[in-house]
Amino acid sequence: MVVCCDEAEGPRNKVKYRILLLADHAQRDTPGLASLRVQLERTLPEAVDVRICDIHLFSAMVELFHPHIVCVNHLHDTDRNRIVDKIQRRGGLCVVLPSEGRPNSDSQLEWTTQAWSPELCDLYCSWSETVASVLYPTVRRAVTGGLRFDMYFPPLNALIKSKEEVCSIYGLDPKRPIITIASSFPNAKFSEANTEFLVSDWKKLKVDTVKGREDPVAFVKEDKKRFDQFQAWLLILSRERPEYQLLVKPHPAESVADWNAFCDGIGAKLMLSDFIFNLFAVSDVHVARADCLTLPEAWIAGKRTVGTMLGEELTGAGLDATQGYTALARNSEAFIRAIDCDLKSGFEPELRDTYIQKWLGPMPGSAKRVAEAIGSLLEERKPVAWKEPGMIEYATLHKLLEEHSRNNAVPKADWLGQYAKTVTLEHSDWWVRAIRALS
Repeated sequence: MVVCCDEAEGPRNKVKYRILLLADHAQRDTPGLASLRVQLERTLPEAVDVRICDIHLFSAMVELFHPHIVCVNHLHDTDRNRIVDKIQRRGGLCVVLPSEGRPNSDSQLEWTTQAWSPELCDLYCSWSETVASVLYPTVRRAVTGGLRFDMYFPPLNALIKSKEEVCSIYGLDPKRPIITIASSFPNAKFSEANTEFLVSDWKKLKVDTVKGREDPVAFVKEDKKRFDQFQAWLLILSRERPEYQLLVKPHPAESVADWNAFCDGIGAKLMLSDFIFNLFAVSDVHVARADCLTLPEAWIAGKRTVGTMLGEELTGAGLDATQGYTALARNSEAFIRAIDCDLKSGFEPELRDTYIQKWLGPMPGSAKRVAEAIGSLLEERKPVAWKEPGMIEYATLHKLLEEHSRNNAVPKADWLGQYAKTVTLEHSDWWVRAIRALS
């Protein structure tokens, strides 16, 4: 398979710095990182060579590309941190670009900002001042907003599919009400299988230090109960309101096996390998757990929302999101009434601006702010690489990315049931070219 793309290029003339952007999930991370790549190339013309790759290729890419800067989504992973440490000892730098920059609770906020080694971070690009203010005091920070939210504003919103196009793809009638559902139970799948993996993973990442998650086994069992309750409400909704069309987008870390048969059984459509902004393109009312990030993201898209309360004790950003910004439902009857009411109501964006500014940060323009922050870091620190990659390294790099793309050309579920998670060369390069073409 021959791939025609930027990554096939060899060494670029006059390049001073190489920047590696790591992507953890295709549908969540790729558009934002592609936008950042384009912005870096515009902010630092002739000075940077920027590459995007799947996070699982991190180690191999470091040895071939020899980046001056690597951008990671967090510093909780001890295995990955050893690679970051190697880059720094060779003279390079590490920038943290959170893909999930609004911790749901007070305890998760503490974990996000303080449960890692600050010496590994040369720059932290926080979504909001709220989060930036509680980072380690020694960590350099910039308040940039979230890359993903730039998609809802010009010029990037031109890349969002139309309602008619999305309806055509999923067999929906644009004239009938469409209820979009974002599920958010990524740990429920561990209640019945692979529990040992979760326990080990949480220990490595220090997730078991977060209040309420000290006992991973008990947590996933409770999460499974709430997941079953959530699906039960959707079943009731499908029976009580057959005129409503349901479009479900599972959480990126959920098992698709938990949704395939269920959606078939209730007549719901399932969105697996598509973007959240395309989900909102058809949404008349959006439904999610009360502390799910997709609720405030739906507000940015101008959508009314219903948050399900399934017995959780909310704090921090999750609790704030319930304070008059969204309809709440604590039982199936209230769930249906809230959806009915939202379908008859208008959207008042000014009611939600305070929350968005507090927790999601400034928007649009995140990619520009991140690029400028990285540019300032480069100017001040002037990182070095331990060697310059030659034609052989670039050829091997391209072969690595091409083989990775070939092996993941067809979307599939991984061993945990997570679907279409892999970031491929064609995928990232398509977004880079599309964004470049907008201006």
